[in-house]
Amino acid sequence: MSKRTATTRIVGMIAAGIAMVFLAGGPAHAGTATMSRTIWLLKWNSGGMASAGIDRDIVLNGDTYEWQVTTTRDSSGSNYGTATRTIYLAAGNYHWSCEITNPAENGYQNFCSLRPSSGDTAWLASVIYAIPGSGDYTLTSRLTALYK
Repeated sequence: MSKRTATTRIVGMIAAGIAMVFLAGGPAHAGTATMSRTIWLLKWNSGGMASAGIDRDIVLNGDTYEWQVTTTRDSSGSNYGTATRTIYLAAGNYHWSCEITNPAENGYQNFCSLRPSSGDTAWLASVIYAIPGSGDYTLTSRLTALYK
């Protein structure tokens, strides 16, 4: 193995380790926090499927955030059900949860919440959308601090 290949692998392992610590539910201070999950979805469905989701506990600095949720088709990279909002979040602990639901025949919807340890829960929901075919889709939500 060349020295360059070994260095590239080591840098990749360090980056993956840092990403795993960040995504494992540790504090998310300034910058961007992301969570995602790949889910098999059927193009033709009867509606009313059980939801599939992801969640984590995070610690945020008080800031204005851009909050986004989207579903991406893994084979094409196309986005579906994208919703975005700008929201001020006070410093503190939050429970962040997102899911794909199937509220209508052949339709899906992305739905997220941010629940602080005290106070009102914030919500983010996409419109109901159709997908072009059965396959793997990745549900992703991001919180990006705008002022850091």
